[in-house]
Amino acid sequence: MGTIAENIKQKGVIGIVLTDKYGNVQFKKTFENFVSSGDKVNLLGNSVSKADQIPTGTQYGMLLTDPMYQDFGDISGNTDRVTYDATDTLETCFALNLSDALVMTSATKFLDLYETNGSLGSKITAFANTKRSVADAKEGIIDFCDGTAMLDMLSATEVYKWDLTQGNGTFNWIAKAPGIVGQLYRGFVNYKGICKVNLFDSGTSLSNKYIMPGAGAITSNYEILLEYTTGTGTRWKYNLQTGETSLATGIASTMTMRNDTVHQVVIGSYLYSLDASGIMATINTTTGAEVNAVSVGLTGSMDYKRKSLNKVGFFVDSVGDLYVSRMYYSSSQPSVTSFAVLRKVTLGTGTLGSEIYMTNYAGLGGLPSSWNKNWISIMSDSTKTRYYVSEASKGCIICTDLSNVVGTRIGSLDIDNRRAPYYNTDMGYKFMRVGTGYQYPKPYMYNGASLVNVPYHNVGTFVSADDFSNYISAYKLDTPVTKTNEQVMYIAYGYKFI
Repeated sequence: MGTIAENIKQKGVIGIVLTDKYGNVQFKKTFENFVSSGDKVNLLGNSVSKADQIPTGTQYGMLLTDPMYQDFGDISGNTDRVTYDATDTLETCFALNLSDALVMTSATKFLDLYETNGSLGSKITAFANTKRSVADAKEGIIDFCDGTAMLDMLSATEVYKWDLTQGNGTFNWIAKAPGIVGQLYRGFVNYKGICKVNLFDSGTSLSNKYIMPGAGAITSNYEILLEYTTGTGTRWKYNLQTGETSLATGIASTMTMRNDTVHQVVIGSYLYSLDASGIMATINTTTGAEVNAVSVGLTGSMDYKRKSLNKVGFFVDSVGDLYVSRMYYSSSQPSVTSFAVLRKVTLGTGTLGSEIYMTNYAGLGGLPSSWNKNWISIMSDSTKTRYYVSEASKGCIICTDLSNVVGTRIGSLDIDNRRAPYYNTDMGYKFMRVGTGYQYPKPYMYNGASLVNVPYHNVGTFVSADDFSNYISAYKLDTPVTKTNEQVMYIAYGYKFI
């Protein structure tokens, strides 16, 4: 068995074909592409994890790539699903004109396609995703794979087509990324479930409660406190070093834990915790006592779907002041009325200052030219080394300086109130997530006399390593390729087991 496993290898494959308007081939070449570390987990999560792990009835160890496929829903009625021919949110193929000096490996996390002002520009020669009609001169459509791909049962290939007048220009890179065109700063994170409970067992349950690492006497720098019910307990600690769980004891087993945790920071001897209803709790990390609990002024309730425009989180500014950043509006598009506000937190007591509109906050600068400050929310950890700056319709930039967001960007991803960052000085950056947040088509498993929808739980806790990315893979061509107005171009993008 070991020998068989060692012989299984996977590679990415790219093919480029240029024809004249009559279909005569003028250029044809195939390249072997690397599979990025982020995409390796993504592929496992959407294959082996779905087929083998989900039917076991446990989230423990279940892989989740978020939010790349979150729009896929149950065709029987889930409204949060992809509408084909009208979306830029799925995987997008790019023909790019990038610097010859650029070097990318499977460990690279950020493919920077943006100009100095943060907007998209000359770097993109052509792009295409699932659409069958085009709305841009650079845009292509999805097409059919060729006979070679059809006959190879160990490969899976998709093909994109640019007609005579589409996607003209020179490119030296081919890349795949999640929906960068429609939402400029998107990306994905890979998670694993850490709640060790089997939902097929009677008397078991999950929750959305957790306490982050490094919370004084509650959790060490390597522990996450969880609440889920098994036959032997309800409070557990997950160890980030060993990957194992143990029963919580002491104040961790008795302290109050609020449901629907969305973001936490530890400063000094206090843990500040926000939940989905907009309540901020201040907790003494020595005693576990809740010192204060106040509303941050969030109107309405959180919607956990990715397209939710409700965001709330903490950030610590350059001088060490703690703020709550919150944004809310209920329509499908941002309102012209500003709901993006800040409130300063008094450390220790957990009281809140008056609302400050984001448009009046001088500490935020260097945003992309297309971003609206009315629709901004900010998250960070207590170390002030990374900031997560979101614009409601554009995604999120990870940067190191709030006053120069674009100039100090190091990554991008989708972030909302199910995905909040925390920082631990011993274990590095992590991302926390509560609940799966989406469902696979009809994933009901029969257990005795009951039906259990195993993966679709808006409860449970997932954790990630510092494993974010805004692209799936990228390949530098040995020689640049030019498409003219008299040519049709096809790009095949796929995977092959060997």
